[in-house]
Amino acid sequence: MSKENRINSVPLTTQKKVLPVNSSYLAKLWPKKPKFYNMQNESIALQAKVFLYHLNNANNENGFRTKESWKFSQVSEQGKAEIEHDFFPTVSVQVDPKKIHDFAASVLLQLKEQPKINVPDLNVSIQTGSEYFIAFSPDRMIR
Repeated sequence: MSKENRINSVPLTTQKKVLPVNSSYLAKLWPKKPKFYNMQNESIALQAKVFLYHLNNANNENGFRTKESWKFSQVSEQGKAEIEHDFFPTVSVQVDPKKIHDFAASVLLQLKEQPKINVPDLNVSIQTGSEYFIAFSPDRMIR
C-alpha cells in the first residue's frame, strides 16, 4: 500500500474537520493591541502606580542605601534630557500636561506605601511647559 493510500484510507470518524472561522469572531477573541504602552489612556492612579513600580525597581536594581534619596521634577523634553545626562538612574514618564499636577499628587500620595523609597523632600520642582515627570537621585551624579 502506498503512502498516499494509507493517508486517504483513514476512517472518517478519526479525521478532524476544520471549520472556517469568521474574522470578526477572531477579532473579538484577539483584539489588536497597541505596539507600545500608551499612558495617556490610563487613569491617573494607575499611571502613578506603574511609575512607582518602575521607581521601586530602579531603587532595588541599583542598590540604593537608606540614606540615598530621590527627587521629583516636572520638566520639558529638554529638561529631561539634561537630567538624564547629569544623573543615573532616572525614571521618567510622559504625562498629559493637563493632568501632570494630578499625576504628581497621586504619586506623592501612593509613595507612602513604598517604604524602601526615600524621598525626604516631598516637593516637586515644576518647569514651565512640562510634559515629563521624572525621578532622579541627586546623590548619584554622573562624573
